[in-house]
Amino acid sequence: MSIWEKYCLSHCFSVPETFVLPKNQFSSGNCSIHLQLPDEQLDLQLDTIRMKLAAVSLGHHVHLFSF
Repeated sequence: MSIWEKYCLSHCFSVPETFVLPKNQFSSGNCSIHLQLPDEQLDLQLDTIRMKLAAVSLGHHVHLFSF
């Protein structure tokens, strides 16, 4: 497995072992998650993730898409 794949699996797609999905966020027929974050906070989190991915890609010469 490449270093990039290991990084993604351990940092981008990992879920804490103690994580439990709240049952009240889903209706019986709808599997969509309703975000409780304000747009500004969500934008800030997305920008942070983009910067982290860009930093990793520079070290591994991987071209990432831009938003």
